[in-house]
Amino acid sequence: MHFSISETEECKDETGSYTLFKISINGAHHCSVRYSQLHNLDEQLRSEFGELVPSFPPKKMFALSTKAKDDRRFQLEKYLQLISQIQKIMNSDCIINFFTNAQKELYREAETDAELTVYLMNYEKLTVSIKSYEQTEDVLEKIMQKLGMNQNYVFYFGIFLVKKDDEDSIKIVRKLQDFESPYISLKNANKIEKHRLVIRKSFFDLSYESDLYDDSVAMNLLYYQAIDELSRSLIVPDNSSVRQLEQLQAKNSIREFLRLIVTQKNYGFMSFKSCISNYPEANTKVNVLMGNRVLKLIWKNQSQEEEFPFKITRVKCWKVTGIPNYESSSKISTHLELSFEYLFSKDKMTWITLKTEQAILISMSLQTMVDEILLKKDGKRLKRPSDRHKVRATPFLTRNKSLINNTSQQSDTESISSSSANVPRDYNKNDMFENEEFITNDDL
Repeated sequence: MHFSISETEECKDETGSYTLFKISINGAHHCSVRYSQLHNLDEQLRSEFGELVPSFPPKKMFALSTKAKDDRRFQLEKYLQLISQIQKIMNSDCIINFFTNAQKELYREAETDAELTVYLMNYEKLTVSIKSYEQTEDVLEKIMQKLGMNQNYVFYFGIFLVKKDDEDSIKIVRKLQDFESPYISLKNANKIEKHRLVIRKSFFDLSYESDLYDDSVAMNLLYYQAIDELSRSLIVPDNSSVRQLEQLQAKNSIREFLRLIVTQKNYGFMSFKSCISNYPEANTKVNVLMGNRVLKLIWKNQSQEEEFPFKITRVKCWKVTGIPNYESSSKISTHLELSFEYLFSKDKMTWITLKTEQAILISMSLQTMVDEILLKKDGKRLKRPSDRHKVRATPFLTRNKSLINNTSQQSDTESISSSSANVPRDYNKNDMFENEEFITNDDL
């Protein structure tokens, strides 16, 4: 999970003036909260997790200067970034309820009945009846129930926010998290430009696919996504398979089609937009693919195309940073970079950097692959709806400092989260994500 607080907003009410801190999660503005609200969250976390919780920025006796407010913004951002790397805390009732309620408070709308439109990867439109503030996993369960899918396979898929890029092709913005409302998140995204919600598989490990072959709905969703990616040349079949795939598609032989396409080049890989990398040389334009425990850079060098695969188990750590871009004397924007430290050979570690607006999505995908490796290693399965339970109500301090209690659903098991629990206590290392499956020199 990636937290940032890039802006503040000055507000007034009957009690006086106060500052709101605008929190973005995974690159999208999620909520705007006061210092006192985050302080109340910290007290709840500290009572439950004790010393595992990092230090919280202290209260101040007097009104803050502009510089002091910016310092507090920075410290709160670092606090949230540290919290995001502690799986036990991120899976807690306190966190889920806080960010669910904070998103509700931002929009200040009464909960209503709503119709939500989502798309399958064959561009079929599906409309489900929901409550406007229903959480992502609740909505996903309703979608799959309407499609008739076996509930054990619901969370093999996810709800993704997408938009069209400059080349009129689909660009994945992010996967929706459980503490947000798909209805509200889509509504907010559409204020800037047109977005849609699509259903895609949410795993990278291809061994999970065979689990889905006994369910016709799940197979159809895999089939729709494969056909779409094949039509956009994201999957590259070998010459001997092209005709056979066409015949299987014409006969609508879905199971046989899937068993063949899974063996083709780039099947199961997520494609990202082209970006600038420092590898194989400085300022190189590359395409990025991720899947099958590999991150691949594709470099088109004149008439040739070269691939540079990076095994996930050789990635020691990675980080996402914002780089100021001075476009003019009056306008400053922020470009994102993802950097990962890679073990090329014994005692040779090198930092690979990608300048891309999809840095957060790539980081989340890296973490998903690492978590899937850990699940397999521990003999665990992907989460099911039956693993979820009604969590206990935790108090939420509103902006006007009144306490409310709400409940939501959350997993009873250790669901996929971001990064490891071995987090440094100082703020300077907050953006580093350690790979728990790094092979180290001793394994070479």
